[in-house]
Amino acid sequence: MPVDFSKYIDLSIFNSQPGDIYLDAIEAARTTMPDFNLRTGTPEDAIFQAASYISALNIAAINRLPDRLMAGIAGILGVPRQDAIPAEVDITITADSYVGTTVPSGSLFGHSVLFEDELQEFVFETNDALVIDAIVGPAPGDPYPSGTVAATCLFAGVIPTIPDATELSILSSGLTIYSALTAADSNFSNGIAADLDHDYLSRVTTHLKSLSSAINTSSQLDAYILSNYADTVSRVKSYDLTYGDETLGDISVARTITITNKALTADVATLTTSAAHVFIVGDVVTITGVDATFNGTFTIVAVPLTTTLTYTKVAANVTSAACAGTASGGQPISGYVTVFAYGLNTFLTATQKTIIFNDISGFSVAGLVFAVKNPTLLTLTITGDIIIDDRYNATSLQTSIESALVETLSPKQYSYSEDRIRLARITTLIMSIPGVVYTENLVLTSSGNGWLPKLGNDLLFHTKGSLPILTTADITFTYTATDITY
Repeated sequence: MPVDFSKYIDLSIFNSQPGDIYLDAIEAARTTMPDFNLRTGTPEDAIFQAASYISALNIAAINRLPDRLMAGIAGILGVPRQDAIPAEVDITITADSYVGTTVPSGSLFGHSVLFEDELQEFVFETNDALVIDAIVGPAPGDPYPSGTVAATCLFAGVIPTIPDATELSILSSGLTIYSALTAADSNFSNGIAADLDHDYLSRVTTHLKSLSSAINTSSQLDAYILSNYADTVSRVKSYDLTYGDETLGDISVARTITITNKALTADVATLTTSAAHVFIVGDVVTITGVDATFNGTFTIVAVPLTTTLTYTKVAANVTSAACAGTASGGQPISGYVTVFAYGLNTFLTATQKTIIFNDISGFSVAGLVFAVKNPTLLTLTITGDIIIDDRYNATSLQTSIESALVETLSPKQYSYSEDRIRLARITTLIMSIPGVVYTENLVLTSSGNGWLPKLGNDLLFHTKGSLPILTTADITFTYTATDITY
């Protein structure tokens, strides 16, 4: 007959702390020695405490077993743990004479990048030996001979993108070469960072969410792309009911405002809104609830005031009059889905977007029309006054503040669920850094295109799928040290 294991099954949480184990051990001792009195500081007390600590470690290890089991199950489901992979690039090496040369396998070349005032160097090692043939009978002015060889970065993981024709430093001695540059078509392939425990289990969860016979929702689509294109895509955000066609679609952020007044003069319709409408010239708006003359879908041609907008309407003049209705932009369009995907610190190529598009189109329910686009990266500036504690090193604290802002307002970090940059969030971030006393006069200012008119203290994105990008050069703070000792 089968063995009954039911009495050994207990799904309740067992997470006793060392202090609880210590007290329970004393109570257990008193069951056999009712007069047992454990005095603090005695050898017996030290033994009890040490045993309690070891027991707590064993309990913690047992509680960690489910994560290990999950990793094993995930491997069976086809989600192996990602090991770090180094970047690769093709290097064009030029000899220092017309007689040519041989560059041994394993020759080292360096690429330096200035990141947040710190110079970082990434070393590349050639994969194979490169033989550069001599040029027989060169004419005056002929370039020295050159050749191209593939090289692998000694650092495994994601590195800053290296543009084509970038000069590299020669690190190996004894090479008879004149220069080394990344090739004109360098085929730069960025590395992949190794999975941390949390990242790996999050990816497993994402994979499980994506499992279905067909894609039906935007969240499921995001999970599917992140799970199946981890070596290509780092950020993704899908929008239902959004037509992403370059010329026919509308990917602007949804906005709706109440209309309070109408007028039409010389085929130009002017509407007044109940508050600042944050529409801009070129926006496509749908007017409803006014009357047959004004209703419809139109392109805004001017914004005379923050509470007025105009568009072309061929009709008889209409005297200014109060009215009701709404003006809406970025409205839902049934049957369309737009995916905004960002690569590994760079935009996706046209080929990569096409591959993703073909995949999700074939894996989705019938009738959906997809578009895969790169996000819009928007620039801004931040100014203000920051009061810091004079007990902290001013230079280090300033670097910490600006680095935190650059990291937070970056394409790889900023929340894809936000439709704006909130001044309150920036203030909270700065105030959370140890050494900052308070801030004054913080101002966010948009630079370049892609923004809506400023709403209060916040900057609003014009289109869906937008992300900010900030450098230390965009930050202008006045730092003042103060004594806060009492």
